[in-house]
Amino acid sequence: MLTYYNSNTGDHLFSLEKNGEVLEIFRESVSRSVTWWTRMHMSMLQQVNSSEDLSKIHSATRMKGRWEKLATDFQEYADKISRLRFGFIRSQTQNLGTLSR
Repeated sequence: MLTYYNSNTGDHLFSLEKNGEVLEIFRESVSRSVTWWTRMHMSMLQQVNSSEDLSKIHSATRMKGRWEKLATDFQEYADKISRLRFGFIRSQTQNLGTLSR
């Protein structure tokens, strides 16, 4: 127990010196705690920034993949329509040829 008066020795200075040592230990503990929390905060901010960067990169990559797939799907669709159109025109031409005979 900290007191301003040492009842065993009747020495006020002894108690103050002991309180000073305890306060110094407390100050060091608080300083270490502040340092630790500061490092944790900096580490957390670094991870947040890093994850935001990765999220942007992943999103852009995913969108690029979607656009590439959409372009491929559209080209396949256009090719199918072209074949259908060509087939339809050819069949119409053959029907006209048959009718004119």
